[in-house]
Amino acid sequence: MKTRFLLVLILLVSLLAAKGPYLIVFDASGSMNDYLHDLNATKIEIAKEAANRFIDQSSGEIGIIVFDNCDRGGDINKGGIRLLQDFTTDKTLLKEKINSLKPNSDTPIADALKEASEYLKDTRGQGTIILITDGEETCGGDPVSVAGNIYNESVGKVYVIGYRIGGKAEEKAKAIANAGGGKYYPVENADQLVSALSEITSENEFCCLPAAIILALPFFIALSRRF
Repeated sequence: MKTRFLLVLILLVSLLAAKGPYLIVFDASGSMNDYLHDLNATKIEIAKEAANRFIDQSSGEIGIIVFDNCDRGGDINKGGIRLLQDFTTDKTLLKEKINSLKPNSDTPIADALKEASEYLKDTRGQGTIILITDGEETCGGDPVSVAGNIYNESVGKVYVIGYRIGGKAEEKAKAIANAGGGKYYPVENADQLVSALSEITSENEFCCLPAAIILALPFFIALSRRF
């Protein structure tokens, strides 16, 4: 009986410590093709490098949604907002999809967050959305309102990584993160981008574990006495 109790306790802790899922919403708008003279590379090249490094060190499920054009269809499998990769732990597959990205034109942040939220609910119920963008909404949507709905409906938190942005665009990015219950991270290069991604995942992996164990402890104490 004691063995059974220990197995149940181990299973609970394992489930509580499970990582992810993390849904990365990746900006592939035209400005991501801008050349950064100080880094001798385009924005998209630096972002790909950072994403690949993050994938190499990750262990949880990651999904990727990309946006590069105003989208009116709402079909997550095609169009200007589309699922690049379903949730997986296959690092080779994730990196292949990241490396296939090519910048296009627009920045539909609100619709991208909306479709990301719907996809997350349909596939995993809850999770963490990480928006990586270098600009602001250009398709007439209200991403702050959408991020607030995602958080208030308990779908998950919305974190925003602002990639070399400032002024009004940065203020809007901060507002999106604040409404989504997450944080805003300004980044200038691949190292900072990897650091931001790592901090977001670390925070969400362990934030709820101690409280959950404390809440469950009386039940397991009572259960152990019976055994």
